[in-house]
Amino acid sequence: MHHFNSIIFLFIITTGVLAAPTTLQLAPTTSVTLTPSLTTTPLTTQIAVLPPVISGYAQTSCINTGGSVTILGSNFGSQKSANLGGSGINVPLSINSWSSNQIMATIPSNPSIKAGQWYYIGISDPKTGNWLSNIDKNITICAAATVITPTINPSVKLLVTTPLASPATLTPTPTPTTPAAPTTPPAPTAPPPASDVTPSRTAPTDSYGGYYGDSDNTSDWSNYGNYAEPSTPSVLPGSQGSLMDRALPAPPPNLAAIQKQQKFLREHTEPEELVVVSADMAQAQQLAQILGPYGLSPKRRKPLKNLGLVISVFRVPPDVDLQQMTLNVREANPQMWVDLNHRYQLLGDKSSRTAKDQIAWPAQDNDCGKGVRIGMIDTDLNLEHPALKGQSITSQSMISAGINRPTTDHGTAVASLLIGKPGSDFSGLLPKAQLFNAAVFRARDNKHTDTTAEWIISAIDWLLQQKVQTINMSLGGPRNLLLDVAIQRSIQSGVIVVAAAGNSGASSPPVYPAAQPGVIAVTAVDSRMKLYRDAAAGDYISFAAPGVDVWSADAQNGNGKYFSGTSFATPFVSAAMATQMAQLNKNAGPRDAYTTLEKNAKDLGTPGKDKQFGWGLIQSQCK
Repeated sequence: MHHFNSIIFLFIITTGVLAAPTTLQLAPTTSVTLTPSLTTTPLTTQIAVLPPVISGYAQTSCINTGGSVTILGSNFGSQKSANLGGSGINVPLSINSWSSNQIMATIPSNPSIKAGQWYYIGISDPKTGNWLSNIDKNITICAAATVITPTINPSVKLLVTTPLASPATLTPTPTPTTPAAPTTPPAPTAPPPASDVTPSRTAPTDSYGGYYGDSDNTSDWSNYGNYAEPSTPSVLPGSQGSLMDRALPAPPPNLAAIQKQQKFLREHTEPEELVVVSADMAQAQQLAQILGPYGLSPKRRKPLKNLGLVISVFRVPPDVDLQQMTLNVREANPQMWVDLNHRYQLLGDKSSRTAKDQIAWPAQDNDCGKGVRIGMIDTDLNLEHPALKGQSITSQSMISAGINRPTTDHGTAVASLLIGKPGSDFSGLLPKAQLFNAAVFRARDNKHTDTTAEWIISAIDWLLQQKVQTINMSLGGPRNLLLDVAIQRSIQSGVIVVAAAGNSGASSPPVYPAAQPGVIAVTAVDSRMKLYRDAAAGDYISFAAPGVDVWSADAQNGNGKYFSGTSFATPFVSAAMATQMAQLNKNAGPRDAYTTLEKNAKDLGTPGKDKQFGWGLIQSQCK
């Protein structure tokens, strides 16, 4: 295979006498001489050199300390320094041979290099210690007492399935006889808390977990292959505290689980995108400089004034592993708030009027919801449907023009359950409330209806601007660190967040944001108080509500039909929390409203709180 170096000549014209011939060094073995013309002024020539690119390694197995590694790539140029980094170390390799597209080096027997751990290799400047190449290709050190002779196969990249260490700042250990260790550009400090939000009087001031009571949100799928589910930070993003202050969980125990989880994540992630939040626009611009050496470039950026954040989306090269890139960026920049741009889906199925009776809600109360401002994040609405026409509704789209929109069925049905016009077949729970709907869903490739973490975060920011008291989220997907932060800030400001628990079955992994601490997770039951057949289960379930064959507005024909899913159980709890808050005295807060629902719930299943029904079927009235 031939490798070509691209040479760019920049000519700077100066005045003066005729200069001597100029010799340009094009490569270690090639030079060319330029002789100035008698009729021209001298030329000063500079060459823009392409940065070195590491594409992978020749080895297809792990490597022992003291063993050799062959680094493949391009634009390596003349010999520099190659270092083993990651997991808190930075160790120079012993170079055996160096060419423009291949480096052979030895892994030193250094006690800081741990058996069974993965590391990345990068090319650095021996003088400054700065990285010159990408550092997104990893290699594994063989486990203790393992002797494997590496096989050479340049076409195969190493598959990393080893345990992950907690992200840490690189700790160079240079000695007088070795080149200076690479250094990572300083990461921006984590974003400060929003200045225009006042915490609830009953919100905890020390920790986010346990906002509504004790909860153990353990996950059978603690990470998706090599992408670890982020721990909930113990502090909100601010001038103090780290992005990742806990060790990441170990990967699943077998390859089959890893492959299943990787497939799940691929299906729930926007391709070629990473999302980062920062405190202000200046930090956002600094992020672009820090992430540039990784091959990442800014794609779009948006200030979120109500959350006190700037959200930036970066374009990732198509041949780069998104999960591994996320880990690499976090490891080198532990204070940077970065995650994949996850996808989220609606949690309802198209399938009785007894739903209100089940929760002891009055069948008809025309004044219910007066003074309540309720938010929802869903699809667009059919505002001409008889259930919604004339009601107090403000709807705002969070996605760009030109993106295909799905049908309005789901959003219209959820909105009808919340504020459907009184006196009709679709009388809602809070007919006098003001509804603010953030439309975030798209019709992707004519097959899938979904949204992204980026759009949901923008929706939350807009809803906070509307001063809503409750946010209804009948959607779900993987855990996302940045969405986690946005929801934390909402809850800390006194806003109640209610989310659908999920429709993927009792053995499925937890569904987010419902499984996030502080969010009220709602499962669905039928008219006989039996659990919905596809309902998720877990310690994070808070309450059950009617969600099987629930009668609501049909956006397509102006009439109604039956719907099933945890999506349609969620509005009942959102309405109950909103009315409980309205009935409490001025010194009470969301915790008090939650406790009231907990005490009044009809216990189902195992006595007390359980993984199927939570505290049980809510019982609440609009007084």
